[in-house]
Parts: sequence; C-alpha cells; structure tokens
Amino acid sequence: MGLYYFAVSSEERYTLYMDARYFAHHLYRDFCTYKALAKSESSAGFRAALLRMAEYAHEDYLFWRNLSPEKQFRVTKLEILFFKLLRKLLGRVFVARVLADRTKKIAKKYEASFGKISDPGLRRGLERALERELHKEKELVTQLEEGGVTFVGSIVLGVNDGLVELSGALVGFSFALHEHTLIASAGLITGVAASLSMASSAYMQARYEAAKNPMRAGMYTGVAYMAVVLMLVAPFFIFEDVYIALAVMFGVVFLIINALSFYGAILLERSFFRQAAELLIASVGVGMVAFIIGSLFRVFSGAPLF
Repeated sequence: MGLYYFAVSSEERYTLYMDARYFAHHLYRDFCTYKALAKSESSAGFRAALLRMAEYAHEDYLFWRNLSPEKQFRVTKLEILFFKLLRKLLGRVFVARVLADRTKKIAKKYEASFGKISDPGLRRGLERALERELHKEKELVTQLEEGGVTFVGSIVLGVNDGLVELSGALVGFSFALHEHTLIASAGLITGVAASLSMASSAYMQARYEAAKNPMRAGMYTGVAYMAVVLMLVAPFFIFEDVYIALAVMFGVVFLIINALSFYGAILLERSFFRQAAELLIASVGVGMVAFIIGSLFRVFSGAPLF
C-alpha cells in the first residue's frame, strides 16, 4: 500500500490524506457499532449479518488506516449506547434502515473518490471497498424485508385511522355529552369496534397481496389502532373537566403525529414535515367537523353548549 501511496502527485496525495482519514474514521465507527450490536442481538440472522459486516468494515478500516496520516480512531460510548437504545426501543428494522443509510453515504463517497485517484493499485483497493459497502447495504436491505418492513404500512394505517377517526369522535362526544365518563366509555366502545373492523379489513385486503401475510397485517393494524384508542381515551378517564381532557388529548395527538412521522420518515425514507402536516391537517379537519356536529346536536336537543 505504501508504494502506491508515495507514487501519487502532491495534490493527489493531499486528497488521499483527507479521504483516507474520512474512510478510516467512519469504517472504524461502523466496525465498533456492528460488533457492539451483535453482542446483544437476539435474532440469529441479524447477529450473523452484523458480524459479517463488522468483518468487512474492519478489513476496509485497516486498508484506509495504512493510507491515513492519522492512525488512532475512537468511537464514543454514547454513540454505541444510542444504537443499542434504538434497537431496544424502535426495533431491528429501524436500526437496519439507519445503518443502511450510513452505508449509502460511504458508498457515494467512494464513488466520488474514483475521479480523484489515478493510481491503479489504489483504485483496485477502492473498488474492493465499494463492493463490500454495497454488499453490506444488501445485507441490511435483506434484514428490512425479513424484519417486516412490508407491514409498516399496516401499522401506519392503524395509527393514522385511529388518530383521525377517534380524535374526531371524541371531540364530537365532548360537545354532545359533556360528561367525562360517558365520553370515555363512548370513545372506548367506538374505538374497540373500529379496531376490530380495521383489523378485519386489513386481513381481507392482505389476502389479495402476495407479499403480505394476512394474519400479521390484520394484527399489526388492529393493535396499532387499539393502542391509539387507549392513549386518546385515557385523558377522559383521568380528568373530570372535559375541556382539560380535550386539551390533553390534542397534546397526545400532536406527540403521536410527530413520533409516527419521524418513524416513517426514517424507515420509509419520506419527508418528515410533509407526513406530519398531512396527519395534522386530517386530524384537525375531522375534529372541526365533529365539533360542529356535536354542537348542533346540543342546540337541537335543547342542552346548553358550555
């Protein structure tokens, strides 16, 4: 490697310095991350993939370290802890997506470096490193497919429908009934019935889609919907004042929208702001319609509005 390095021009040598330092640092970081995740990974398939990728990253790290002016690289414990928490809280599929995005960035950097390096030996080394990086990306994409990323649409459907439908229903119940336990009970009954209906619909739809397991699609949709039901109904069981309960419910809706948008933006590679805006507009729009219907009900029934 050293012969190739000293054979290049001074300008190319400086570029090589910068690129080699960058690659060595990022590959050492990836090596440490893969190895740490593999130690605590419960899925045998994902653990094996992580160990293979750690081996690739270590080989490429050694290659670039030989060319880098800097020889010692470190990864903070906080960064490793961050990925371990991601794995525990958001699951294997989410972590695989984040790692796949990192490999894409390094692969793009490799491709950009081809035009800067003329030495045949270094170009061969760069080609091998790029091949391994693309292989790592394939490994991670496989984990996404095997880990159930095809069912994320079912989860998003369940959460989205739960937010829009039940938040609207609870607003309507609040202005029609004005009694927190009645509102909570009506919301819970409506939510349970709707979650079962959504699960059945998702099951029937998945039967005509070859890539989906109908049982899992129905389960994911129903469970996601029911989780939203419990979170939105809870404030009405806790607070006697209907308006306080409504305010807390809208706070919960806002948090769920942001969490769902963030998860979807990372996992499905979509715009966070666009997804959050669409959900917020839908929830507020349905809530306004429900408010009008609930208010009209009280007007025509002779009950006071407030």
